[in-house]
Amino acid sequence: MAGEPRSDWWRSIAGFMLLGVTAAVFYWMDLDQPKVDPAAAPADGSGSIMAFFTPPGDELMPGSLAPVEQAVLDSLQRAERSVDLAAYDFDLWRLRDELLDCQRRGVRVRVVVESDNADQPALLDLQGAGIPIVGDDRGPLMHHKFMVIDDELVWAGSMNFTQRGVYHNNNNFLRIESADVAADFSREFEEMFAEDRFGALSRADTPYPFLVVDDSAVEVAFSPEDDVQGRIIRRLNQASASVDLLAFTLTADPIADALIAAYGRGVHVRGVLEAARADDLGADAGRLRSAGLDLRLDTNPDTMHNKVMIIDRQTVVTGSYNFTQSAEEHNDENLLIIDNTRLAGQYGRAFQALFEAALP
Repeated sequence: MAGEPRSDWWRSIAGFMLLGVTAAVFYWMDLDQPKVDPAAAPADGSGSIMAFFTPPGDELMPGSLAPVEQAVLDSLQRAERSVDLAAYDFDLWRLRDELLDCQRRGVRVRVVVESDNADQPALLDLQGAGIPIVGDDRGPLMHHKFMVIDDELVWAGSMNFTQRGVYHNNNNFLRIESADVAADFSREFEEMFAEDRFGALSRADTPYPFLVVDDSAVEVAFSPEDDVQGRIIRRLNQASASVDLLAFTLTADPIADALIAAYGRGVHVRGVLEAARADDLGADAGRLRSAGLDLRLDTNPDTMHNKVMIIDRQTVVTGSYNFTQSAEEHNDENLLIIDNTRLAGQYGRAFQALFEAALP
């Protein structure tokens, strides 16, 4: 700064330092607030979200399909350009047939699968017909259960593409019409299918982590790259009235701590846990119950496979993501956080049915 008096030079430096500190303070404050980036969201909140719950069980007429399977098949029958499927497990033969039909009529079909389940006959049929299938070929799980159709429709949730997943286990599955949500899931798919990036190799490059669908604020996150656990804990820390929990397994101590803290400040916390997993090594069920939380064990003779939180009757947290450190640090998983009172009401009714049937 030649020619500038020394006192003015120091005032300039001090000013820049103050500006930097102020910016840093606002930056870190801003990190704690969920935002919808206007550039990342449709201005009109276009699109739609529809929820399905399994199993209908004895409510089904003999020989009829579960509504969720029928809806998935219907969406495949309308596919025109592409179908990308990420499946932890797969044995639905009707879905196999629809995927084969998609390929025959010129729709591009691609599959990513958990390698431990890659020898399922339905998958081998797809592979034998020339549909490319990529496995993760590693120890941690490729635990996704999602499908992207024509770059505009996403199916995602806790439901595996299996007979047990649809007709025996308790699951939830979302049908989301949104090109931006599709872009998020497509990016995750390409990372695995085309780049062979699984688990720790995954990049934090979700295109639209905060967006609007059907006038609902939506967060989309993938683990292990997007700090999914931190997003869940932030929402639990913001809970003011109620948290309803459905958990196949819960071993992540930070999430358990956030649930206990919410209960401690007067939030009504209830939950249903999969009975067969409640006493797993590292499970937090006992600690949560000792803290006073109203947790019950499910009575489904098969599996209560949901991974859901309903917060303040207005926010739904769901996806493939179990509440575990493995899901956070090692597996390939997805999570959706949706602020929508109508949707929360649907999930709330599904929760209440399971809660009333569960064992104290």
